[in-house]
Amino acid sequence: MSWGANAIFIAATECAVAWAAQSPLAHVAYVVRRLPDHAWYRREWKHDVGAEGLLVLRPVGHPNAYGMNNGVVWNTLIPDRFTTPDTVVSAQLHAYLAELGMEEECPPADFRRWLQSVAAELGQSIVFYSCSMWAGDIEHEYVLAYGAGERLHVTRQDAAGQMIGHDALRKGLAEVSVHLPTGYFALHTGGFDWASHALMKG
Repeated sequence: MSWGANAIFIAATECAVAWAAQSPLAHVAYVVRRLPDHAWYRREWKHDVGAEGLLVLRPVGHPNAYGMNNGVVWNTLIPDRFTTPDTVVSAQLHAYLAELGMEEECPPADFRRWLQSVAAELGQSIVFYSCSMWAGDIEHEYVLAYGAGERLHVTRQDAAGQMIGHDALRKGLAEVSVHLPTGYFALHTGGFDWASHALMKG
């Protein structure tokens, strides 16, 4: 069974939510202020979504990525101002995806510039998360984080499929003040009620 996620996470400040409502991504915007108690099947999994809540734009990414039906393709997001993607991050991300045979899924430079321009406009951190899995194994998982520059977090595994260091999701969400005590993220469970958190109702 395959699974994937491609999303943008931003702290749900008043400014960020107002921006999302006026943006071309309003129809894929969700505001999660709190998580239901029934999401916790194990006590150690319990986490929150930060003091401001979490603004999630999903799905946003590669046109052929998992779950991209009715999503926003990253090629359509063009920055209003010019910024230069970090060349070190570019090399690291390309090397990571090439190692997995997925270099064609590198996000385009304009999309990365757009993410940086949104972070600058809002004056707060913004992260892009991309992950694909097959039969429970991670195929790829990385985060691009923007605020004071551009940063990359990747999930690496050894030959036995065991994680090396921290996973990209936890590192990325910490950039927007969401701290996961474990790798469990309630918003990635199959039964999460996205419709009730839609920014644009009806």
